[in-house]
Amino acid sequence: MLVSSILKNGISGFNSNSNEMMIPDEKHFQAFCYAFAMEVDGIIVSFDTNLTGKNFYSCHIIINEEDFYVLLNSIYPMIAFARKVGYFDIEFIDNEKYKRFFQATYRIIDISELNKKLIDLEHQLNEAELEQAKYYESKTAGEVIFNHWD
Repeated sequence: MLVSSILKNGISGFNSNSNEMMIPDEKHFQAFCYAFAMEVDGIIVSFDTNLTGKNFYSCHIIINEEDFYVLLNSIYPMIAFARKVGYFDIEFIDNEKYKRFFQATYRIIDISELNKKLIDLEHQLNEAELEQAKYYESKTAGEVIFNHWD
């Protein structure tokens, strides 16, 4: 899948009125993460489904002392993995070991796609998204797809 295909109209959560959107259900995401944790003998530390000031859900998981987050874009069914999630500070990682569990239901975005510079990408972002990206000085695809814009 081409990197440009992940930068869809409305993916940032701004002015998202595209008919193409497949808005993910947060309850389904939670159930999916619980099923995943049970299968791999992991522990769900927390869920963050509050979309105030951000456009993604997150699940903090520990598996055999491996600590990571599963992030779900709130507009399209796209997932990424992260080592840490802070305000305007997400450290994305690839998680080959566990992505197979999610890839049948969600589009997994790998770190090479997330770290692509916006300036180098074709996109379907709308004018409101481009303005927000400029205002917040977003430089990469990951900073648009999983953002803390308000």
